[in-house]
Amino acid sequence: MGVAMNETVRRVVGPTILLNSGNYLDLVAPEHSEFTLDDIAHGLSMTCRFSGQCGHFYSVAEHSVHVSRYVPVEDAYAGLMHDAAEAFVHDISKPLKVLLPGYSEIEKRIERVIFERYGVPNPLPPSIKELDIRMLATEQRRLMRNRDNWEHCHGREPLPIHLKLLVARRCQGAIPRTLLGDPGMKVESDVKPIRAPVCPECDNRGVIEMWRAGRPETTHMVRCEQCSGLFEFMRGPR
Repeated sequence: MGVAMNETVRRVVGPTILLNSGNYLDLVAPEHSEFTLDDIAHGLSMTCRFSGQCGHFYSVAEHSVHVSRYVPVEDAYAGLMHDAAEAFVHDISKPLKVLLPGYSEIEKRIERVIFERYGVPNPLPPSIKELDIRMLATEQRRLMRNRDNWEHCHGREPLPIHLKLLVARRCQGAIPRTLLGDPGMKVESDVKPIRAPVCPECDNRGVIEMWRAGRPETTHMVRCEQCSGLFEFMRGPR
């Protein structure tokens, strides 16, 4: 009984944070903490990129969804979860991280626990790192009021995508539940191809391949067979 009481007190008064679910996360020993995928989705949807200094609210959740849609299909789940630790420790800007070595240690510890608990590959696939850098170049151009040559994304071309700038509540729902809810889920590949009028990236008018199920009935995420670009296609009434 004494041990249980001490553990309870430690969870409440130690280096802990209260989560949306009502659970406490111990920042020193996250492996002993209870947290849910909804806690992760909620935290990411409420956390703004660029320390909140971008022109409009743009969450880590929306960033993660974009990453998951542009990496190879087999890396989509890892792309969705690559910044999951930031749900609990926020999106600290890279220059500040350099000045706070202790922060990176805490972030890595929490990340390791999340990845182990929810089946995310660790280390992350190389495609995630590369796409993350290209997303930085994309977000700089779309959201920031400058065109400086940032060293971290030097030479990377922005992606031809539209940032939706979803408010927190909508962005939390934008994380695909069919993918987030099952860590072992593989993206469906047995869906029949559909035809879209034209790919917005390369003007290809050929067959567009269905990429992910589980979206609203008339809205589909599709991949162009010619340039491999991803975009949403709204199919009209049959």
